[in-house]
Amino acid sequence: MSVWPFVHFFCVVMFTLMALFVLFQNRRASLNRVCSVVIGCFAGWSLGKLFASNPSVSRNTAVLASHISSAGWIGLSSFFLWFSLLFIQEKYLLKKKIFYVLIFLLPAFFIYKNWRGDLHQDLIKQPYGWVGMWAESIWTYIFYFYYFSFLVLALFLIFRFGKKTNNPIKKKQSFIIFYSGTASLILGAFTDVISAELKLFIIPSIANAVMLIWAGALIYAVFRYKLMSITLTSASENIVTAMKDPLFLVDGEEKIVSVNRASLDLLGYNRRELIGKSMDSIFENKQLAAQLVQRTRGNEKKWEAEFHLRAKNGKRIPVIFSCSLLKDKGDLFVGYACIAKDMTEYRWAVEAQKESEEKFRNIAENLPYLVFINVKGKFVYVNDQCKKMLGYSKEEFYSPDFHLYYLIAEDSLELARDHFQRAMKGQEIGSIEYSFHTKQKKSIEVQIITRMITFRGEKALLGIVQDISERKRKEKLLKNSEKKYRDLSENLEEVVYQADPQTLAPRYVNSAVEDLFGYTPVEWMEDPTLWKKTIHPDDKNRVVSDLKEVSKKGKKKVLEYRIIREDKSIRWVRNRISCETDYLKNITRLTGVIFDITDQRMREKALKVSENRYRDLVEKAGIGVAINDPEGNLYYFNNTFAELFGYTKEEMQGKSFQSLVSIQDYKKLMKFDLRNKAEPSRYEVKGNKKGGNFIYLEVDRRVLKSREKVIGTRLYLWDVTEKKKAEQELKKYQTKLEKLVEKRTAELKTANKKLKREVKERKQAQKQIKASLQEKEILLREIHHRVKNNLHLVISLLRLQSSYVQNQQDAGMFKECEDRIRAMATIHEKLYKSKDLANVSFTQYLQGFADYLFQAYNVDPRRIQLNTEMEEVSLDLNKAIHCGLIVNELLSNSLKHAFSDGQEGQVNIRLHSEKQNKVLLEISDNGSGIPQNKHLDQGDSLGMKLVYGLVDQIGGTLNLDKKKGTRFQIIFPF
Repeated sequence: MSVWPFVHFFCVVMFTLMALFVLFQNRRASLNRVCSVVIGCFAGWSLGKLFASNPSVSRNTAVLASHISSAGWIGLSSFFLWFSLLFIQEKYLLKKKIFYVLIFLLPAFFIYKNWRGDLHQDLIKQPYGWVGMWAESIWTYIFYFYYFSFLVLALFLIFRFGKKTNNPIKKKQSFIIFYSGTASLILGAFTDVISAELKLFIIPSIANAVMLIWAGALIYAVFRYKLMSITLTSASENIVTAMKDPLFLVDGEEKIVSVNRASLDLLGYNRRELIGKSMDSIFENKQLAAQLVQRTRGNEKKWEAEFHLRAKNGKRIPVIFSCSLLKDKGDLFVGYACIAKDMTEYRWAVEAQKESEEKFRNIAENLPYLVFINVKGKFVYVNDQCKKMLGYSKEEFYSPDFHLYYLIAEDSLELARDHFQRAMKGQEIGSIEYSFHTKQKKSIEVQIITRMITFRGEKALLGIVQDISERKRKEKLLKNSEKKYRDLSENLEEVVYQADPQTLAPRYVNSAVEDLFGYTPVEWMEDPTLWKKTIHPDDKNRVVSDLKEVSKKGKKKVLEYRIIREDKSIRWVRNRISCETDYLKNITRLTGVIFDITDQRMREKALKVSENRYRDLVEKAGIGVAINDPEGNLYYFNNTFAELFGYTKEEMQGKSFQSLVSIQDYKKLMKFDLRNKAEPSRYEVKGNKKGGNFIYLEVDRRVLKSREKVIGTRLYLWDVTEKKKAEQELKKYQTKLEKLVEKRTAELKTANKKLKREVKERKQAQKQIKASLQEKEILLREIHHRVKNNLHLVISLLRLQSSYVQNQQDAGMFKECEDRIRAMATIHEKLYKSKDLANVSFTQYLQGFADYLFQAYNVDPRRIQLNTEMEEVSLDLNKAIHCGLIVNELLSNSLKHAFSDGQEGQVNIRLHSEKQNKVLLEISDNGSGIPQNKHLDQGDSLGMKLVYGLVDQIGGTLNLDKKKGTRFQIIFPF
């Protein structure tokens, strides 16, 4: 038998008793009724769980129990939100009918969806009972959102109310409900939602049992802090007890039958001393008391009079005494209810008011401003400044015929009438400036501030008048000064502006704004947001944020950003901003000057590109490069430098050069000579590698100076360890060799004598051979020279003939022939000038011939860049001529067809010797390229036919790559 049905049965009983307990505390209270409904939801939830938790019941019974249970747990969130709004007294929502529609309609809708199977689609039987499986539908997640959002919102409202309320009981009640509800909600969600979603069936569905924590906390708040148990009788008693005024209940025989705490405190008696005592015993004038009682028994049901009570210590207490007749349900007289209002504090207040008026008078008389009080248009008070400022005496001001409007100039009179009428209605006017006339008919500028006050029980107008004539004079001088400032700024090339510190809208801008921004000053002032629209979108947020910071903190700042001119062009500007403040250090306006720094930015950008290229070159160099200060601390080094010593670049950070070499080598390298004496720049040092090994380094040192002061050294390092080891091995063999040389020297002396005779004979033969070779060499050079001259003659004839050709295509053919012949002529010229008549330095040939073609086709080197990467390669005459013709065709095609319409790019020539006595010749460009569907070996171009034919003749292979531009790669033997 499972224990869970007994648990749920216990929950049903406990929730039912709790709901009845809360309801019986006060059935008329809305809060009690809703709270009982919330606990009733717990009971309904547990009732369904009572049957569903029994594994022996049928599926149909379990489904019916699940439906009963859903009515409880689905309705819980809505009713608890209702309870929370009642608890925090949120009257606005509680008056809305739509709120109650949602409270009942939403749970009814989701109960219906659950019964249809849109929330729980199936029940699974477990050892501890039937478990509902949540449906994989959108309604399940909508329900999750509704359910938890209502519960969380309700708990949040209660928590926030507890934080804000000053009532300690309400604060405790709020936190009890919040913490118990939060804990129950988390535990219940884990057992009923999370475990079901994750199919953790080892945990039974016991969220309703967990809710006992929540319901118990509500009952505790009811019992311990009287949350919902206030009745009419207890409320009446609490009200009487809480009254600040003394209350006396007197029976028909004029005996005191009840008093509140305030009565005891006022008279100094305890409750026993007053109860049963005659009412007139506490009156100072007993005869007056008797007359008042008779009035009450007559026709007056209520009366009020002011007289004195007599305290226990004999003190006279002034009170306003109110007496009301009390009758029962049959309209029979039963006694009096008397309330005594203590007038002691009132009397003190009257005295305090007199004292306050005296203080006000003393202060007002000593102020440097004219102070007046006006009641119904007449002056009832004015200080001595009336004589000093306006020339009128106080008696003249107090005259019934004297009016404030007499002082105001005609041009300010209409404004003044409106001002005072609004002030009399209690509206906030602030300070307003007028022109006043003195008694001597002199005009002065004044500033007047008015407030409505109560003076001797009547509404009065308090006014403070300040003479601002001197300030106005200074403002006029300031305006003249500003005019000079504006006249000066209009002649500046830089943009000068002034702006509002709050809105950042421009107040003034000079005419230079049109040159820089393209907008006229009128356009700039008419659109307060135009300055923001001109800022580049990528810089706008940063600039606006910095400007707001300046307007708040009042600090100077320099901003650099991009602007978009009226013609959509982009410029860089520098904006120097400062603030102007008044005598109270309040920021009154922003002023600034805007400079055009576009040219400077372009120079900086070019310098940065140059620096990046230099840095990239240094980083990729095959030697170690480092810069250190005079103390040897490294503040720059490349990757190769770190790798020489076996470190990564990160590990090398913070190391000094002193730790990487021996101390003797370090001193030698760090020895600076400021007298510019000759010093060696190259040194050989011993370096310490990571792990304890060492290497031999060759170091090139350069001293860095600034104003004849050494600021560090630049070091270039090469690893010569292998070279050093080879030298040491060489020394070993040198010793052995010297011994063999000594041995062989003796033998050679003998042989030398024989050789001298042979040498003499050979010299004579060599002279004859040399003379013969010189004759042949001269003849061969003459042949190459004549061939070169003949080819140049052909070139001249072709050029002369092409001048008569009208067709551009034919002229181009002449030009191509001329280039091909020049390619061959250059080979013969190289042989003619070369010492070696058998081979041509093809590297030198390529460089010179490429330069010629760039000049011949009028190529702008700034638009198309020539890059060469060539090793020293020598070819015989035949291959040199073939390769020259190939280079002419491919390079000419790149220059003519690869770059059109001013396109920029690069042409690359590579010449390398490969393994197996082969040569790699590569000509490429990054231009528009050759279409993928075009096959050059099948075309009609004479040039490409020549290229393919010449490659075959020299026994080479040609590869064409069209991916990025065009690249021809030729490999041939030499």
